Amino acid sequence: MDEVKTKWSEFDRSSVVTLVMRHCPALEVPDMITEFHQTSGIKVYNSTIDSWGFSAAITNTNHPELGFLFMIRVNVTDGVLPPGLHDADFPNNLYDIEICYSNLRELPDDLDSIWMVGTMSTANLIVSHLQYQT
Repeated sequence: MDEVKTKWSEFDRSSVVTLVMRHCPALEVPDMITEFHQTSGIKVYNSTIDSWGFSAAITNTNHPELGFLFMIRVNVTDGVLPPGLHDADFPNNLYDIEICYSNLRELPDDLDSIWMVGTMSTANLIVSHLQYQT
């Protein structure tokens, strides 16, 4: 996590448009992500998310401009959606969520009330090539 914090401290977080995290074998998303208020998109590619807690959640309060979230070739701890991706204050402008090629096996039972109420009815919700179990 220190490596991510060090890199993210090198630039003005108020001017970042797209935040890309890629090729991270043990990604721990720091609380500092809550400082990216103007970010319109987050991409996570070819990474393993070890932790993305509620204290680092993407929220409407901290990410009012967030329009897309892409998670491609991403593994998550225990095959469960990280807590930081389903906060009750989910971004209102988030219209495109794509999760592809992931070990994601289960989603929170209340996800529809969080993602669909907090977003613009999520114009695009694409999930494919998961290990999802019904």
